Amino acid sequence: MNPLTVFQPPQSKQRPVGGVIDADTDASLHSLVASIRRVALIAAAAWQSIMLLVVMVAEPTAYSLWTAELVVAVIALAAMDSRVPDVMVPIGMVGLAAWSFIVSGDIESALSFAACWQINFASCIGGMLVLRWWVVPMTALSAVGVSVSLLTVLPSWGTQLPTAVVVSQIAIILAVRAGLPVLLRVARAADAAAADAEEAERREEVAKRVSSMLAEDARVLHDTAINTLGAIARGAGGRVDARVIREHCARDAVRLRALRSADAEPTAASLRDVFELPRLPIRRHGADDRALRRIERRLSRATIDAVVGSVREAVTNAAKHSGADTVDIRFQEEADRLVVTVRDSGVGFEASDATGGGIDESIRARAKAAGIRATVTSRPGDGTAVELSTPCFPAEAERRIDGETDQSRTTGRLLRRAGALWAVGCTAVSVLLTVLGGINNHGALLPMIVVMALACAAPHLKALRRSRTALLVLLVSCTLVVFALSAAATGFGTDGVVHWQALAATAPTTSLLAERPGRRTMIAAAVAWGALVLGLSVWQAPAASAQIVLLAGVVGLGLTAAWAVFQKFVAGLLSTSWELRRRAFASRLSADLDDAARSTYRRWLRAGLEDAIVLLDAVAAGHRDPVDIGVREACRDEEAYLRQLIQVSPELTHIGGEMMPLLYEARMAGVRLDLRLGDRDAPDDATAQDIAAVIAGGVAGATRGSALAVSVLPARGDLWVTLAGEHLAVTAERATSARHERFGDRELLELRYSSGDARRDPESTLE
Repeated sequence: MNPLTVFQPPQSKQRPVGGVIDADTDASLHSLVASIRRVALIAAAAWQSIMLLVVMVAEPTAYSLWTAELVVAVIALAAMDSRVPDVMVPIGMVGLAAWSFIVSGDIESALSFAACWQINFASCIGGMLVLRWWVVPMTALSAVGVSVSLLTVLPSWGTQLPTAVVVSQIAIILAVRAGLPVLLRVARAADAAAADAEEAERREEVAKRVSSMLAEDARVLHDTAINTLGAIARGAGGRVDARVIREHCARDAVRLRALRSADAEPTAASLRDVFELPRLPIRRHGADDRALRRIERRLSRATIDAVVGSVREAVTNAAKHSGADTVDIRFQEEADRLVVTVRDSGVGFEASDATGGGIDESIRARAKAAGIRATVTSRPGDGTAVELSTPCFPAEAERRIDGETDQSRTTGRLLRRAGALWAVGCTAVSVLLTVLGGINNHGALLPMIVVMALACAAPHLKALRRSRTALLVLLVSCTLVVFALSAAATGFGTDGVVHWQALAATAPTTSLLAERPGRRTMIAAAVAWGALVLGLSVWQAPAASAQIVLLAGVVGLGLTAAWAVFQKFVAGLLSTSWELRRRAFASRLSADLDDAARSTYRRWLRAGLEDAIVLLDAVAAGHRDPVDIGVREACRDEEAYLRQLIQVSPELTHIGGEMMPLLYEARMAGVRLDLRLGDRDAPDDATAQDIAAVIAGGVAGATRGSALAVSVLPARGDLWVTLAGEHLAVTAERATSARHERFGDRELLELRYSSGDARRDPESTLE
């Protein structure tokens, strides 16, 4: 299928360009085509306004031509917001150009000069509006029609102008027809790359969020239920007020239920919550409640939760180990960072001992996951300080910054390619017109073409890329030189005015605009060009060519202004399209994260938390005494089991979800399951389920009170599963190889799982 089709604006009709345009996957393409169309129609209306003025000055009595020029300008404006066929604009412009030639009757007049450029603009605008294959023959036929009209009505003008009209229009439409697909391919490639990047980002974000949720669940489980059960097991009931223990048990039971529920969500944490922890009396310093509320508005929910969780663990550690009577908490805002310090004046410890347990998992790991810098300092006898430092803006702001960078990069690439195509096209047309025998006074065309070629090459020269100022100065200078040489080639409008290549100067200016220079640079360039045009006009006064010089300057400056508007539209529409893309991405990501949250809930639902919940509820309600030996033993068992659960790494998103219910099955069967997991996950859910089925078979075959040792570890690029127990059976369906050996009443089963979807090796050893 041809990649170019008619484009209609989004509010009316939206037709495909090389396939269906999708708002989510063709943002750059859609924006580029929309920008081209809108600028083309604005340029057509602007040029018709200029033609109206030229006709009014040159032929003040040609009222019908006045009216026709105005009508085409109105049609161009109306086409932007209605269903007026775009093709009417270039056809009307060509017809009015032929009419202007006939009304003028003078090949050297300003009106004839303007009519030449009306035909040129009509072909260019037609190529940008009508993105169908038939625009080339349509343009060629319209140029032939103008030439036949000139030869029939104005034979005294000769054949040079009619021939130039046909050749130049065919050259223009072919250049536009060749250039637009290149831009559209760039835009489509940018969209495809962005879509691939977003898909990868979505998968990575979901995996990271699942891992993060599981890790945080494990930390919270450690900080709450495990700590509480462990404290009761170690005799806290005889040292701590029973009311405090019951409150903690009630809170921890709620937390365990939240892990097992798809809908239950813990209450959103607030920075102020840390001052209400019951472990130790807390002395507060730094920011007050009002300041904390203001800071919270600049932090993401994940950051707030991480700060509160880390501070809670620091206070818990101080209460358990420091021997201090109080703990100090300071919130301090420094520039764009929040610094939280938890300090006690207890016994302290050696800094080298600040590893493991709550410090590593509930403080350092939790902070790192949220992008928080955590520092733990301590010395024996000098107490302990935990400092948390985080930027005061949400993580979403970083994603927006990255998105804006990607958008700017895509916009810059499109504009540089568009500028290069226009500059090269203008240079090629100038070469063609020169070869065909264009007016060349003073031999000015050859140096003009050389300077145009230099302007095309300059943005790609490494030496100039290293000095942006030098590049911009060179392109501005090239613009002025090219305009002066194009004027000199026609005797500054006194000889062969219809051959004046007034668009030649736009080659370096579009290259300049593609570099997206600052406002001051563009104002300086426009002033310099305007001063040159006015200077040449004054020099030619009172000759009639002064009007032609001014008109040529208006043509070049006007097209440059249109190109600047085009760039603005591209940037604006791309910004809108990227924002829509990001919203769609956020919506898809939100749905995926909801599914991920449900998967984590299902993991905890199958983990066997019910016994711990029942025990905590009984203590919280006063039905069981935390001082009782049996209760302490039950708490010790539950603590050990929960600690076993949180040893399953949250990074193992496939295998981890299968191992947690296996631990519960082994517990219910009275089998001691010694599980060792490495850092390599199963390649997919099916492989994880196959591994789990083998282990479940081992649990089912074990006698009550026996032990089953299981390791799932990476080796030589594959995943190796080893079981040591009794009554093991080879039930694996996806293992690449298997080895089964017996040693008395013990058996060893070793399975290898490939990283790919490999079938069992037919040479597997089964003994």
